[in-house]
Amino acid sequence: MQLLVLLLLAVTAQQCPDIDYTQGGANWGGLCTSGTAQSPVDLGATTAQNFPHFLFLTYPALSVLNATNCPNSYSFTLSPVAELIVKDNTSHSFPYRTGAVFFHSPSEHTIDGQQHSLEMQVRFDVFPTGSGRSAVLSVLFNRDSDPEPNPFFEQLIGNNGELVSTLETFSLSGVVSQWTAFAPYYYYEGSMTVPPCTEGFGWYLLATPQRLSAAQLSAFQHLQNSRKVQLLGARVLYANSGGVRHNFE
Repeated sequence: MQLLVLLLLAVTAQQCPDIDYTQGGANWGGLCTSGTAQSPVDLGATTAQNFPHFLFLTYPALSVLNATNCPNSYSFTLSPVAELIVKDNTSHSFPYRTGAVFFHSPSEHTIDGQQHSLEMQVRFDVFPTGSGRSAVLSVLFNRDSDPEPNPFFEQLIGNNGELVSTLETFSLSGVVSQWTAFAPYYYYEGSMTVPPCTEGFGWYLLATPQRLSAAQLSAFQHLQNSRKVQLLGARVLYANSGGVRHNFE
């Protein structure tokens, strides 16, 4: 019995990504060092160009196919059901389907140099699968003085105040909801924020941070899994003054 427990623990440990955040990703190497379109970046309306496109979202309850709950990684692989339809800076439309969701504490992206308490990154893969494009919808959260919990996080935090390791369904409706409709967002071309730092990701980041309570934030603070901000370089940062069009299904 004891041997079985040790084997199970070993399997669990092998599933945890081996990523060193002690230098904020500065020591990762490869494309993470040599790439010219890396993420995250600093977002600032003063440097952003106008981007007159809507985001079209559907966000039903999603089946969770796999979960990772590790010391520096918290993520879920999701069923490809929720849809994100976007336009890039060439005005070409792309339909995407949900792939996975990742949480980073503190935030990886900053706004005018300000880091936030938490960042949720929802990766969408282009549909049909295999065309080589991906998009990320990012939502920032700040801890506030209101002790009332944000209902969205109740699906992720157990009664013991810790992040759950098993989850059957995951819903985005508490984040992209009626009060976030037509919210401003930023767009730029970037990369994965973890090795191998693959480029070719379209980033769509809601500009207005949402809230979570101090107790909820405490469940994520052990992660400390943020990559340092990367240079924007020759890339263009775009900003849409509003909005997000959404649809419940």
